[in-house]
Amino acid sequence: MIIEVDQSGRTDQTNKTTVLALSNKTSYAIVISSIEKRKLVAHFKKKNPEWSKSRICYQIFIELLFRLLEKHIHNTSLIILDEEYPGYQGDIKNRLLNRFGNDLDIDLVVRNIGKGSAAHKLAWQVYNNKKRGERVLAKNITKI
Repeated sequence: MIIEVDQSGRTDQTNKTTVLALSNKTSYAIVISSIEKRKLVAHFKKKNPEWSKSRICYQIFIELLFRLLEKHIHNTSLIILDEEYPGYQGDIKNRLLNRFGNDLDIDLVVRNIGKGSAAHKLAWQVYNNKKRGERVLAKNITKI
């Protein structure tokens, strides 16, 4: 199975909501408010004072991506991730494999999936309050 993933509202925009959405045979989206993102930034900064804000926001993206995929990763052979973090394909794949366990055989491709993608449409609809996504709270991420 192939999963496409898109994001609306980047994680480094801490004054805006962020939505991550996936599409395959089903569609699913998660949403984190700007308030919850700022809580995460403060948490990661306290835990890792040497990290820059961009490093922290990238870590938040990885955590959200994990949350998005965790219920949908099995029986997946390919994840197509919209080009949000160019040059980080290998790092994203390694971090996901570490979180899910290295026994998964999944290819990860980063490319522009386009506005016609079901994942893009869902991310946009949730971001613009046309549809609902599952809310993610900072306290559920900081337990890790």
